[in-house]
Amino acid sequence: MHTPSHSPGFSPAVVESFLREAKRLQRAACSGDLADCLPVLRRLLAQRVFTGVTLPQLRRRQGLVQRKHTLQLLALEAGYSCWAECRRALETLPAERAEQYHLALRYAGYPNHWFSSLQEAKAFASQHGGYPLAYGRQGVVVPARHYRY
Repeated sequence: MHTPSHSPGFSPAVVESFLREAKRLQRAACSGDLADCLPVLRRLLAQRVFTGVTLPQLRRRQGLVQRKHTLQLLALEAGYSCWAECRRALETLPAERAEQYHLALRYAGYPNHWFSSLQEAKAFASQHGGYPLAYGRQGVVVPARHYRY
């Protein structure tokens, strides 16, 4: 098995966080509980992981959602074109930058305060509180009560 070379300070925990979140999202997407599955199915459609299908159609065929789809979703939301590109990028991030992804995945679920840029997230956080994090090209504000670092 090939082991990628990592930059000094690399934190493999961020890749594991993405894998765990993808697993959680897949389970939620396939859940019989509408409160669990609909937010994930909406995210999949919004990011165009599935095309040519409506939300009700995807709900009826929710068993089609595989781990590769939820990994693709997370990669797209993080600003990458595919999971392979996202993983390569995560494997070369310094530990402190990787921690931002880990926190965003752990504490900033859907729905939450997401922004087009980190600057917008910082502006929101300065007025309303919370901790702004970069997530790919986007920004997210983690509520202060969740930020423990």
